[in-house]
Formats: sequence, C-alpha cells, structure tokens
Amino acid sequence: MKLLSYLSAAWCGIVIMVVSSFWIASTGSQTWKELVDPGSGVDDFVGRLTAVGVIGSFIVLALGVSLGRFLLRALPPRFSERARRGWLGTIGAITLCAVIVGLLVLGLSVFAILRPDSPTPILSDPALASVGLSFLLAVFYMSCAIYAVILRNWKPRAFLDRPFVLFLRRFSTFSDRAMVSLVLREAASGVPVVFLTPEVSRPGDWDPFVVGFAGFKLLHPWRSMPIVLRASDDDWQAAADELIRRSRIILLDTSETSSAMRTEAEMIDNAGRWSDTVSLRLFARDASPGKDPFGGSTGAQLIEYRKSWVRAFPRMAIGLVIVVIASEFVAFPLIGPIFLRFSALILTITMASYAYYSVFIRPTIDRRAKLALRALLRDPGRTTGGLALR
Repeated sequence: MKLLSYLSAAWCGIVIMVVSSFWIASTGSQTWKELVDPGSGVDDFVGRLTAVGVIGSFIVLALGVSLGRFLLRALPPRFSERARRGWLGTIGAITLCAVIVGLLVLGLSVFAILRPDSPTPILSDPALASVGLSFLLAVFYMSCAIYAVILRNWKPRAFLDRPFVLFLRRFSTFSDRAMVSLVLREAASGVPVVFLTPEVSRPGDWDPFVVGFAGFKLLHPWRSMPIVLRASDDDWQAAADELIRRSRIILLDTSETSSAMRTEAEMIDNAGRWSDTVSLRLFARDASPGKDPFGGSTGAQLIEYRKSWVRAFPRMAIGLVIVVIASEFVAFPLIGPIFLRFSALILTITMASYAYYSVFIRPTIDRRAKLALRALLRDPGRTTGGLALR
C-alpha cells in the first residue's frame, strides 16, 4: 500500500508539472511565432505579445499555486508548537521539481524550434527570445510554488488567527474525494479549508485535479489554499481539539463513521460547537431523516447529499479528451523496432486507462446539496432551521 501510495503521489506531481511545462513552453513558442511573422507590424506585435505575456503569466501563477498545493499535500507541515522539522525533505522536493520543470520546458521549447517547418535556426534572435521567455516563466512558476511552501512551513499555525473551515471525515472514502472537491470550490475566497491527513494516504487519494486545482480562487489565491495538516497517532487528538475550538465552521461528514470520528464528535460536544457544525450525510433509503449517527441530539444543521452520474458526465467527457491528447503526446515521439513501439503503445494505453478510471470515473454531488453548502459556507449566519436538505 505504501509503494502504491508513493507511486500515485509521484504520478500526481508529474501530471501537474507536465501540464505546466507544456503551457510555459507553448507560451514561449507563441512569442517566437509572433517574432518571426513578417506580416505583423510593430503595434500588432506589441499588442499580441503583451496579451500573450499577461494571460500567460496569470495562468502560470495559477499553475505555480497548484504545484505549491501538491508539495504541501505531499509534505504537509506538522501542527505542533515544536521546532519546524522536515525542511531538508521539502528543499529536496522543491529542487527536484525545479530540475524536472526546467528540463521539460527546455526540451519542449527546443523541440518546437527544431521542427522541420521551423522558419529560423535555433541560434537566431527570435528562437533565443522564445527560450528566454520560457525560462523566465519557469522561474516565475517555481517562485509561486516556493512562496506557498515557505508561507505555510514558516508559520504553520498562523491560520489559526483568522477564519477557517474545518472538514472532518473518514479518510479514503467517497466524501474524502468527491466531497473535498465540492467543499473547496464552494468555500469563500480568503477562508481556507483545513484537513487532517493520515501518515500514509491511499493511492486513490492522489487526484491531481483535486490536489492541485480544485477550488482555486482568483482573489487571494495563496490565502485560499487548502491547509493540509499531518498529525501522528499520539498528537491528532490534541490537534483536532484545538482546530474544533478555533474554527469558524465545522463540516462533519457522517456518511461513514469510525472510532476517530466518534472521538471528534465528543470534542465538538465538549466545546459546545454543535451550533457551528454542519453535518453532511450521503443519502440512504433506509436511514431515518433525523437520526443522529452518534446517538444523541446534536442540533447540528444537516445537509443530505446524493451521488449524481448525470452531473459527472461533462467532467468524464472532458477528462477523456484530456487523457487522449496526453497519450498522443507521450506515444507520438516513440521510435524504434516494431515490438518496442507496440510495447510502448500497450503501456501508454494501460497507464491512460488507469489515469482516466482513477481520476474521472466517479460520481459528483447533486445540485441541491451543492447550493445548500454554498449558502452556508459563504453566508455562515444563514441557517437551515435544523431540517435536512434533500
């Protein structure tokens, strides 16, 4: 399980970095095309170059934040008053990511210039300008990621002094995957969502779109980043108790309970925070509408949600297109004997099928629950009158 988890985590980070590298290299290639276009005047060239630079820089910023989110998910800071540890591993991971991104961007940029239909040699001024712009965008990309990592590791408890949403759930379940994505999307800008994670996550938890991109906010992109905290078996109760007492809103998914969740429910009760708690529950036909899974009257607001394959269809269709295009990029440069190409094709199809199944083939949450959750997260004063929202 650990090996599969590490492989899934590595695959998640590689997907994020490859997508970013393709965008950075394509932005530099677009600039190179503008430079060698003899039909464009100076004003047209400056206008189009500015548009490419501004839009490209903004998207690179979003991609850099996504890489920072992955690094913080893979190497989360310890929620402890003790001295900061783990900086050596974090620095090593950042260095490795920087090397991979640099090599990918350089290779893709040079490949675009060395194509047979290239109008200029690689040492021409337009080609060098293209590579230079790609290099600057790559540096900006890594700077955005490093800033996020330093911001969270330097003061891992700083978020306690401002509003945040705490999401408690059973690990590696449907709510730990689909529901996390919905909560991140519906949370207010500037109000981060806080999660506790186990020491070792399961392979299915490493969805690059959830880890890197779900809930990205145009306003306050770094302050809105999810906060992932890792606590050992000896420290998690103290960490959960402090988070429960200081959070603005507590989301408690009771679809699947466990001994740890029962302990967290007791902490909520002892802290008197049930009035600030929203209970989330997957719809079940044999479940009583007002039944408390923890055996008592909590008084928490309840949102009952359903799985929806119909709402998930657009995501699955778009995901299929993404996987097919990515597979073509991987398989197209392969050359060699026929048996090697056939083996590479089989390997590509297998990896693409696994990626598509593990990331895109899953239901989403129904619209009514989504709107109810949005209203509560963006207007905490609004209540549901204690009724289940179906």
